[in-house]
Amino acid sequence: MTTIRFWSWTSLRTWFFVGVFATLVPWFVFLLGAKYVLLPRMVDPFERVVQVPVHEMHMTMRLQIALQKAAMPANDYLIHGDTAERQLANELGQDVNAAFEDVKSSPELTHVEQDLIRSAHGEWNAARAVADTLLALPSPVGNPVAAAQMEHMDARLDRAVAMLDGVHEIQSREVVEMLSAARAARGRTTLWIDALLVLGGILVTASGLIVARAVVVPMRLLADGIQRFRSGDLDYEINIRRPDELNRLGRLCNAMAKELSRVQTELVIQSRTDSLTAASNRRNLDERLEHEIERARRYDRKLSILMLDLDRFKQVNDRYGHTTGDSVLREFARLVQSSIRPADELFRYGGEEFLVILPETGNSEAAVVAERIRSSVATSRINIAPEAAIGVTVSIGVTTFPDNAATADELVAASDRALYAAKTGGRNRVSRSFE
Repeated sequence: MTTIRFWSWTSLRTWFFVGVFATLVPWFVFLLGAKYVLLPRMVDPFERVVQVPVHEMHMTMRLQIALQKAAMPANDYLIHGDTAERQLANELGQDVNAAFEDVKSSPELTHVEQDLIRSAHGEWNAARAVADTLLALPSPVGNPVAAAQMEHMDARLDRAVAMLDGVHEIQSREVVEMLSAARAARGRTTLWIDALLVLGGILVTASGLIVARAVVVPMRLLADGIQRFRSGDLDYEINIRRPDELNRLGRLCNAMAKELSRVQTELVIQSRTDSLTAASNRRNLDERLEHEIERARRYDRKLSILMLDLDRFKQVNDRYGHTTGDSVLREFARLVQSSIRPADELFRYGGEEFLVILPETGNSEAAVVAERIRSSVATSRINIAPEAAIGVTVSIGVTTFPDNAATADELVAASDRALYAAKTGGRNRVSRSFE
């Protein structure tokens, strides 16, 4: 963090008035020009960089998140056939349409951005039509045609999200262009200041050095800070220790960087996390599992996974409602997280199915972890009302790389078979895969 100290004068006006008295009329003319013409030309471009792009990027990110959520009801309907997903799909669809309208209403959009957003909207409408068809099916579970249509819908949504990624990239470039324009404005302003200083002559020289230090040095700090922001160092902080307009501008730039960092972090987290349970989502699972298998293969280590499925969870939804079912899933995820190591990771595989990756863990050790999870769930009570609680159980399949499988797909399939054995063996138990 770069820091610069100045005298405790409270405004640039003080410095300008000193110049007036030192240089008389020539310096007074410079004061008027700097105060009412040059300074706004320096400040306004930076304020535009702070305000406009952040708002546009936030709306685009909100739309991407809404699109990802809108895909869930149709997926869950194909798994469980619960007609309540239709209402949820309608509500999420309305959220997506509202987000599209907000993005389209921005007056700052370029023609390219508008085309991408219209194309993304078209993909969304096509995906929505497929989702409506799926949600209208009377018996969706196990329907291979419906599954194929589901893949078509997901592909549409992925294209829409990719198009919005293109909009985000354009908006990022706009930030860079605005920063360039701001620096150009500063350069033109500096030329005017230099010209006025020359005209002031000898009387202007002494006070000109003071004003140059009062204005140019903080501007250099601002430019250096913005260059750091542009290079991706959003944790950098511009610190000008003087209570004036340039201090305010530095704080605005810092606020912009913090907001951009927060939005980027939030988007990464939301794109890789299940919103209901806070576990990692299915999209993140494939990447992590491939990485861990490659790591285990390279260093000749074991890698185990647990496939978990809540027993008779449909009965919980049918008897107590989906709100209670959601509470059960959240509490179940919390119990699992408390039973695994920091190096392990919990994923929501789909519906009430979860998967845990256990790096550097053999089959026997993984079975111990699985039993710890099973016991913790079986002995816990989940509050569903101020004075009411229910109990649930979980069946778990354990499988190990490379003992039971050679690839990620084979490992998941083996754990699914082990889970099936636990289910058919009476539920509330752990079943291991063997060579």
